[in-house]
Amino acid sequence: MGTAEQKTLGWIDQAPFSFSGSAMTKASPDAVFAVLADHERWPEWFPVITKTVVLEEQREGVGTRRLTNIPGGSIEEVILAWDVGRRFCVHRHRCSPGNRARAPKPRPASPKPSPR
Repeated sequence: MGTAEQKTLGWIDQAPFSFSGSAMTKASPDAVFAVLADHERWPEWFPVITKTVVLEEQREGVGTRRLTNIPGGSIEEVILAWDVGRRFCVHRHRCSPGNRARAPKPRPASPKPSPR
């Protein structure tokens, strides 16, 4: 697997690419978070994921590491944000070479201000 530098939540705005999603539900924010916190059930909610397992004893909170398998490879992820009922953020820490080829192209750099 290729290795990525460990990141913090403050890095998100500078990330070369990011993914986000949303859906409407009548479930409470805490109920939705409970679904996301159940790592092994991610394949039920995200069809591209074939398996997710937690890699260490820590199963909750910032710093939790897990391995997610998708067709053609696997991704080691680290939880960057774990705010129950509010925010859940995962960083792809390492990924197999097959996944790098499928990754979206990085966002273009912000234009630099011209000197006056």
